[in-house]
Amino acid sequence: MPSVARRLRLVCCALLALATHVATAQSSADQVEAGRLLYQEGRRADSAPLRGVRGNGIEVRGVAAACVGCHRPSGMGSVEGDVQIRPITGRYLFAAGKDRHYAVMDPRVGKQLNEDRPVYTTDSLERAVRDGIGSDGRVLNPMMPRYAMEAGDVQSLQSYLQQLSGEWSPGVTADTIHLATVITPGMDPLRREIFVQMMEAAVRQKNANTVGGRRSQGRRNMISPVEHMQQTERQWSLEVWQLEGEPSSWAAQLVQRQAQHPAFALVSGLGSGEWAPVHEFCEAKRVPCWFPSVDQPPVEAGRYALYFQRGLALEADVLVAHWTQQGAIPRRVVQVLRDEPAAVGAATRLEQALRGQRTRLSRHTLATPPAEADWRRMLADLRPGDALVIWLPADDLAELADLAPPRSDIYLSGARTGIEPRAVPAAWRVKAMLTYPFELPHTRQSNQSYFFRWLDTWNIPLRDLRLQSEVYFAMTYLNDTLAEMLHNLYGEYLVERAEQMIRRREGGRAEQEARERRQLRSVSAVALRRQQVSQVERGMLTAESAMPPASNWPESTTIYPRLTLGPSQRFASKGAYIVRFDPTDADRLLPVGEWIVP
Repeated sequence: MPSVARRLRLVCCALLALATHVATAQSSADQVEAGRLLYQEGRRADSAPLRGVRGNGIEVRGVAAACVGCHRPSGMGSVEGDVQIRPITGRYLFAAGKDRHYAVMDPRVGKQLNEDRPVYTTDSLERAVRDGIGSDGRVLNPMMPRYAMEAGDVQSLQSYLQQLSGEWSPGVTADTIHLATVITPGMDPLRREIFVQMMEAAVRQKNANTVGGRRSQGRRNMISPVEHMQQTERQWSLEVWQLEGEPSSWAAQLVQRQAQHPAFALVSGLGSGEWAPVHEFCEAKRVPCWFPSVDQPPVEAGRYALYFQRGLALEADVLVAHWTQQGAIPRRVVQVLRDEPAAVGAATRLEQALRGQRTRLSRHTLATPPAEADWRRMLADLRPGDALVIWLPADDLAELADLAPPRSDIYLSGARTGIEPRAVPAAWRVKAMLTYPFELPHTRQSNQSYFFRWLDTWNIPLRDLRLQSEVYFAMTYLNDTLAEMLHNLYGEYLVERAEQMIRRREGGRAEQEARERRQLRSVSAVALRRQQVSQVERGMLTAESAMPPASNWPESTTIYPRLTLGPSQRFASKGAYIVRFDPTDADRLLPVGEWIVP
């Protein structure tokens, strides 16, 4: 039996070792935090601003000198014009052999990977940040600042970079990317059915095209050459998260679902009203929210959620911009809307934009669909020089059929009345204009014929053009983006990659498909005809308008004419048309001026 003294010595040694371990861990954590301050905020541990000088002699300091500005929060770099900013995480600077990852550097050149180079050490990292000399002895780009860093700063920065984007985000395994999609309560059963059908078909196509699965007859192979070369392709799994109850309970439901079945991203999504709790969950948990189909996106952009456009708030801004461009601010603006957040927000935004103008503002906020007597009361005093702005959904316009339009200008919301606004009564079409955040019906671009062909391949009827087109884009763009991310499956990087790829992806696809369109014309015509026959049978189209001339076929992968993103931008479509009805063809919309980006 050991003596009491020996026992005490053993206990003291154990306590000393534990204290040393705790102190070391604390010191390491402090060093990582000091590195984070340098990287993200351009601050040294003593709170002094980081300073550097670019090759052109321009001094930068503080936030302007922070590494994150060019190398991005993920550390995975970026492309600015012809300048390729390389990844600087631990897997790229300090890893060797099979532990080193590769990245597709230039989104315009799908096969160009980051260069191979000698592994960095603390000394070579110090030389790079202070003198601009890489580990291979080459001079770094002159836009890379030469920093005034001390040895301790470099060690802190190295500690931070070694752990930056060091592990895959939740929801990623060696062979599978786990995704989820959210559906909010109260959704129309038919729209929910269409949505789930589209999502499941897209996942089936992806998995059938992944190495080891059978090749589908979809419109194209969904494996990129570089993805195949690097053996980074993975299957997808998809969970449908159907929320229940009041919005105040959604956050807890989402947290529970994520804990039980972690999702790498919430892809697409379906919401008819409130969406803020989903948005806030994604921001808090750093889970990308990928182009959901929602009526009420947030007014302010976040970090992790990407949307097609800003909803009714965008239309309000476009309407004011149109009046300003025309030099014809209305003498009086009367707004009619339902008591719902999206419409109330749009009406408020329009009123705020017109403050300071000599415009009388009034609004009629309704709890129920307006009856004929309500309409007569709201229209009674409108005169030339006034503007009637209606934020109501299409179904609420039925009572207008028996009323003569007022002598004022009339504006309706294109998002509320729909891509094909047939609910507007014939007598009102003569005067009404719409804020229209979509491509014009007869000139939809970016190869919509492929979308129709995809629907036909999967035997999916065309029932809701906007919803189905949005889901199709969300899923195919996710596939394109993930393919170029290779093994670098970090939620932060997914968002950054989306910012870089979207314009090149849409433009490149349009060029590629334009070359193939002549060959596919007959196939697309059959597919389009089948979809439109399905619509005729459901009463969604008239037989006369079911088949437009070939030269006027829709040709867009989305119903938006321009999709672009830049750093920190989260709304891909940024404008709208003002359109009116063609007096010679009541189903045709004509633009009043150019596309307006407010």
